[in-house]
Amino acid sequence: MTKQHLADYTIAVLGAGAVGRSVAANCKLAGNQVRLFDLPEFAGESLKDLDKTGI
Repeated sequence: MTKQHLADYTIAVLGAGAVGRSVAANCKLAGNQVRLFDLPEFAGESLKDLDKTGI
């Protein structure tokens, strides 16, 4: 697969902790569509400020 071919896909990142958010941010900066998911018991806190981060 080429780098351009991978840009056609939406990337799902499972887990919105420090590593998950970093991976999601790097993928977004590379031009990919990104979906970030977390478990319901953690999502309220881990996903609350995503609009400020641009992920």
